[in-house]
Amino acid sequence: MKTPLPSSRNFFSAIAIIKKLSLAVFMALFCFNSLYADANTSPGYKSNRLGRPGKKNAAIIKGPNQFAGPTISYYGSPKTYIAGTAISPLAPTISGGVADAPAYSSSTTTLGSGFNIPAGIAVDAAGNIYIGDQNNNVVKKIPGGTGTPVVIGSGFNTPDGVAVDAAGNVYVADDGNNLVKKIPVGGGPIITLGSGFLQPFNVAVDAAGNVYVADRGNNAIKEIPIGGGAVITLGSGFTTPTGVAVDAYGNVYVADFGNSAIKKIPVGGGAPITIGSGFSTPFGVAVDGSGNVFVTDYGNKQVKE
Repeated sequence: MKTPLPSSRNFFSAIAIIKKLSLAVFMALFCFNSLYADANTSPGYKSNRLGRPGKKNAAIIKGPNQFAGPTISYYGSPKTYIAGTAISPLAPTISGGVADAPAYSSSTTTLGSGFNIPAGIAVDAAGNIYIGDQNNNVVKKIPGGTGTPVVIGSGFNTPDGVAVDAAGNVYVADDGNNLVKKIPVGGGPIITLGSGFLQPFNVAVDAAGNVYVADRGNNAIKEIPIGGGAVITLGSGFTTPTGVAVDAYGNVYVADFGNSAIKKIPVGGGAPITIGSGFSTPFGVAVDGSGNVFVTDYGNKQVKE
């Protein structure tokens, strides 16, 4: 028995379907090729495919080097480092732009006037500056950007050190009155903190609001806990401490003027540790966010790190 042949109608219908499928595949490949060529022939892109001449790219809009940034390299060839050998600072090589680095002007600007032996100074996050104006017996504020000093507290007797907390409260070592005082942010009555000080010369405040005092006449460093409570003596063995600072962890640093030393009182207490030598009657001390300690070395007429 012979297998019947398909009818001519079915045969030509199959051919028509194949033609339609071929046309669809061809159009899909054509469109894909056009998009690929357009996307990959934008300025700065190298390709072995050619786009269609004269066709504008509607998907990618980019001018020459529109998004190009500087190229920064810290060495031209691999470096070898040996254990125990100091590493020289790496100086970047820059092309196509400039490196964003802080720069300081060699000139200075006078901020305000009318001071009489300005002593302690502090600055808050907004750029306001606070000064202990010793012989005028006041504390002044230079609002950020204005340069016009404003008296924010009076009734002091030789105010020396000042500090400011994150909220804007100002703390004052009121040397001549043997007191430590707080000027609340926004004004209000001045508050006396603690007691038993003798010629307090400098103050510092930590992130929690605890206040540290260089109690010069008592040869001590003291802490006034946040919220009040008994004043705490930290460490011992100081002679006429004049500078005090505290880092982000709560370690306290002391300019031990009479002992020509810089000392650290570990967080939580403990015996003070001498962390530097070669000083001559160091006067002030400060610490940055990385833990580097800076010293005004009074006797040697230097600033040291």
